[in-house]
Amino acid sequence: KNTCTCSECSRINKEEGSSFGTLARFLNKMASALQAKHRQVKIVTLSYLDLAVAPKLTHLDNNVIVRITTDTTTWYHPFNKIRFNSTFKRRVEDWKVMCNNLWVYDYTCDFNDYLYLRPNIDVVADNIRYYKELGFKGVTLESFYENKGVEESELRAFVFSQLVKNPYL
Repeated sequence: KNTCTCSECSRINKEEGSSFGTLARFLNKMASALQAKHRQVKIVTLSYLDLAVAPKLTHLDNNVIVRITTDTTTWYHPFNKIRFNSTFKRRVEDWKVMCNNLWVYDYTCDFNDYLYLRPNIDVVADNIRYYKELGFKGVTLESFYENKGVEESELRAFVFSQLVKNPYL
């Protein structure tokens, strides 16, 4: 685990039922302090790995954005549509209760086999449609950005950008 394990943080996280508990409370304090002078500022954080589970008690302020990552959900299964992953759906539903501003951070590649071809545009397209159905307010797609040798990265970026604008293309 990468979260603090001091007695106070451990107590809060146990109370919240999540390692995100202490972070949620800190983000709300920071959001509240920023609101006085900078109402337009948003704070962005990740629901990622050991911070994947939503807190049970602390609702995040409206100027906090949580990007739910697909991390281990899609890392090893880049050809499976995420709509069939019940763990991801349950995770999103739990976060919807605690945060009004949810984005998704999707990995459209497999980091273990980064140089392999990934003809999974149909899967990514379905995932984007599903994210819209779930009510996400935004999406970040991480793909093969620095490798010119993997199935036309510029074309993938163009197709993905068009799908984000209109998921039903």
